Amino acid sequence: MNKFLKVILAILGGADVVFNIFIPISVVLILIHLLELSTFNLWALLIIGILSTSYRAIRLWIIEE
Repeated sequence: MNKFLKVILAILGGADVVFNIFIPISVVLILIHLLELSTFNLWALLIIGILSTSYRAIRLWIIEE
């Protein structure tokens, strides 16, 4: 495999990791802004987004090993 292809695969893999980690939090923040949620619903939705991000990060970490 030539070096150019390895670089492209590394960049795409890094982009995939970034999107897998930040998409749940960004979706939660967009929903909070659009729906103008109450304080309890706001924190519940934020906790769900953070837990989803943590799950994805741990899953990625376990798969990489």
